[in-house]
Amino acid sequence: MIGYIFNTLESVVIEEFGEDVWDELLEQTGSEGVYHSLGNYSDEEAIKLVVAASEKLGKQPSDILRWFGERAIS
Repeated sequence: MIGYIFNTLESVVIEEFGEDVWDELLEQTGSEGVYHSLGNYSDEEAIKLVVAASEKLGKQPSDILRWFGERAIS
């Protein structure tokens, strides 16, 4: 998955929930959180972040993905 997706996810999470939540998601998933917009990263890493956000926010993964999609295009 292209890094731009991860950069966008980071931006919308920080904007809506704050840097602490983003940092918690990275810590929970073991991700470094350094994504280059044109870099390629595993889909598994994105899935881990979605699952972590789901657990943290008490929402279904499908709700997290829908929220992210809506925020990414707005």
